[in-house]
Amino acid sequence: MADNPILSYLPHGWTEEKYKNASDADYEALTEEELQKVMDRTAAETHIETLEWVDKKNEERAARGARPISLPQETDAPETSEGSPDPTAENLQILVQRAEAEHWDNFGFWAFRVHFSDPDLWEGFESGFFHLLNEGIAAAPAESGMSRLDDNVMVRFVSDEDIANQGPEGVSYAYQLCIDEEQGPEDDEDADAEGWPDAPEPGMVTSMCLMVDEECMRSVVDRTPGSTPFVKAVDASLHRPEGKKLPYSGCFKVAVRSLITRFYAALLLYDPADIAATVPDSGVWTDIGPFDRDRESRKLEKLSAARE
Repeated sequence: MADNPILSYLPHGWTEEKYKNASDADYEALTEEELQKVMDRTAAETHIETLEWVDKKNEERAARGARPISLPQETDAPETSEGSPDPTAENLQILVQRAEAEHWDNFGFWAFRVHFSDPDLWEGFESGFFHLLNEGIAAAPAESGMSRLDDNVMVRFVSDEDIANQGPEGVSYAYQLCIDEEQGPEDDEDADAEGWPDAPEPGMVTSMCLMVDEECMRSVVDRTPGSTPFVKAVDASLHRPEGKKLPYSGCFKVAVRSLITRFYAALLLYDPADIAATVPDSGVWTDIGPFDRDRESRKLEKLSAARE
């Protein structure tokens, strides 16, 4: 792929410096063909950076005697039927590779129940939730390798009436308390003797957690053909001072079927605000949507930072 001529493409009159620092006005001045080629170059570069990141993880894996995972180095980046890059497929590919390279025993979400006045509704929700979650995982393309991780997926429910009727900010705070508890006592020489883990499981620490209120429960229990059952994703920073400055509400609905293969995979690679920006008019997030140059460039930067 390094020989791909698209990697050296520049619109007429552009330099590499201008390509790296192009403004919105620069892009608007391009023809449709030039703009498409610039997007194709960015997508190709993102894919190469992804493979390089995974190569680094495989080197670490080999150093400890583990078998390196196979890499899709001889294939192009996943594409849609229209031929444009497919971020959803690539994100899932990265999730599988990372979980295997880093030996995640479990990965998934913390989920907080905040509605307690109807135990029957909760029981029905739990049953329907896991059925839908498993449907979404089973629908992953066979070539993604997601089936190898079926037993590692976890949604850890917290059902504590101390957080009854809490809103997103309260749930964000409860999530922080849970992560702190997983971390264990600080500066305690006897911490290991108390059975605390050295750190929370990396696959269970995400930039958003899940909230389940009555609306979420009913979307699952009372689902009808064509409806989209959901839970609510809450920004982990919402309870902190910086949470007041988020460029979005800090909470949005996510389809249960999309939670692992699409939403979790997206959270590994994008800022929550970028994900929130792709919530459709229906109000329920289902996937990251089509290729977007600016968003994918930020993904590239995040992958590059993880490699350092």
